[in-house]
Amino acid sequence: MHWETAGQTGKQTLELTFRPRFYQKHKGLQYFTPWTCKVWKGSVSGYCTWWAYKAGLNQEAMDSVLDVFKEKNLPDYGYRYFQFDDAYQSGGGSPQGWLNWNEKFPGGPQYAVKRIKETGMEPGIWVFCFFKRGDPVVQKAAKEHPEWFIHDADGKMFTNRGWYALDTTNKDALERLVRPTYRGLRKLGFTCVKIDGAGDLVDWGYRKCPAYLEKTGSTEQAALRRFYEAAREELGRDIYVLTCWGVLPEQIGVADGCRLSTDGFRVASFQGFNSWEGVVWRNDPDHCDVLPVGRKEYSVMKTFAADAAPLDSILRPSLTSMAGGSSSLATRRRCTRTTTTWKAPGAALPSFSRFPGNCTTIRPSIPVGISETMPAGAAAKPAGGSWKSTGLSITGRSWEVIAGGERT
Repeated sequence: MHWETAGQTGKQTLELTFRPRFYQKHKGLQYFTPWTCKVWKGSVSGYCTWWAYKAGLNQEAMDSVLDVFKEKNLPDYGYRYFQFDDAYQSGGGSPQGWLNWNEKFPGGPQYAVKRIKETGMEPGIWVFCFFKRGDPVVQKAAKEHPEWFIHDADGKMFTNRGWYALDTTNKDALERLVRPTYRGLRKLGFTCVKIDGAGDLVDWGYRKCPAYLEKTGSTEQAALRRFYEAAREELGRDIYVLTCWGVLPEQIGVADGCRLSTDGFRVASFQGFNSWEGVVWRNDPDHCDVLPVGRKEYSVMKTFAADAAPLDSILRPSLTSMAGGSSSLATRRRCTRTTTTWKAPGAALPSFSRFPGNCTTIRPSIPVGISETMPAGAAAKPAGGSWKSTGLSITGRSWEVIAGGERT
């Protein structure tokens, strides 16, 4: 459709191109059906234990961090979720291993959930979608029901790095090893569930056994999606589900958010998949470290909230908030107690509600060059343009925010 107008400079043409189901057909996102499910609304922000404690987290450390959060009134700044990331589980993939916590948490998940809610936050948790051979329940299942797991070209049960991959075409396997985990997490009161290992399951598992998938009438994308569909059915739509890691289009409509990159904050993640934010899911760039480790600090910045704070401690959560993605801070208790390290990033929360897909290159001469549909398990690639603009909607007013992708 086009219009022609005559003016002082001569005839001009305005052409409009309409592309129905643009994301589904032209971007190749076959699972994008917005009429069946809605994108998660509101701020998705909070605290993640992983980069601060990793497997060293225990109940005492949890209590001490929550004490600071309550003392400093951090939930009022927009810290909604307190998410466990590893350290608590007693097994490696079985429902019993996820739901029965180890000796580092004598109060178990019941105490943790109660303690988090008393702080004014909501409990979140990390789980993995592989099944470890060392888990006694998994060992027993593999021995008695080898048909529950995928097999290699020689007909042997496939293992990689000590893990089994589930055959999700087997309903009994889903019923016994997947559904009880997520049914139990909902019953315990967790309102945010991060299901990790999606990219690993594809790369280390399903992709290694194409003949088996063909034999069972499946594909690597369908096999992964069935796992998450079973989890989602048990969790319900009122619990935030984050898939991790890699940009996996087969998760659209099942997951509320997607961890775009591998471990570590990547501003390029937002650049590469800005047009997906708020349309197909909520983008997650991984945690924003307070006092990042292993990275040279460029400078410190004085702010209204702190005498001086490391620049990255301000930029990372600020960019995340402005881009509309999920913002998860990671810091130890001693950093949280220091005014210069918690007030500056805290002021960036909660995340704004953002216009979907409103991302332009500031320098048009440089092509964006984004691969909109990534292969399963692949990390987000950076944009070609150095500067990006994103539209924000804040209390009914429109803003344009420019963020650079080279230094941050």
